[in-house]
Amino acid sequence: MPKPRPQSIEVEIYDQKYSIVLKSDMQEADVRRIAEDVDERMREISAAANTPDSLKIAVLTALHLAQELREQRKRQLEREKAGVVAQLEKLSISRSRLENAVMTADAAAYHQSAQPNYDSPKPVRHSRRVHRVKKRKAKRKPVSFIPMAPSHSHPVLTE
Repeated sequence: MPKPRPQSIEVEIYDQKYSIVLKSDMQEADVRRIAEDVDERMREISAAANTPDSLKIAVLTALHLAQELREQRKRQLEREKAGVVAQLEKLSISRSRLENAVMTADAAAYHQSAQPNYDSPKPVRHSRRVHRVKKRKAKRKPVSFIPMAPSHSHPVLTE
């Protein structure tokens, strides 16, 4: 299917006729409203500047419109920044609450683990005889210290 042919419309701005080709999906009514806004702005600036030169009026109008656009973008960025700051504050509060909840849960788990658990099975105890045998095998010779001359070194251990 062939591409639809671009639509051309006529607008009048500051007593000059312009043919505008609509290549985007912008509606004709929107283009006409924009042309009316530009015409109105040029007439306001012409009255204030007191000059008949339409080129100067067009440049001044472009400068005013660019300034308004910049201010509008700045306000939009400030609103977005305020929204981001508010979200960061909410996240910070949520993080603090979460950290507190984790600390509380850790403390509760620690206290619970320190309490005797009477429900768990008791450890198996060996008879006293087996216990004594293990103790005898585990005994070692006593360790003695050899005194050294006073210095910054440590005493030597011997068996």
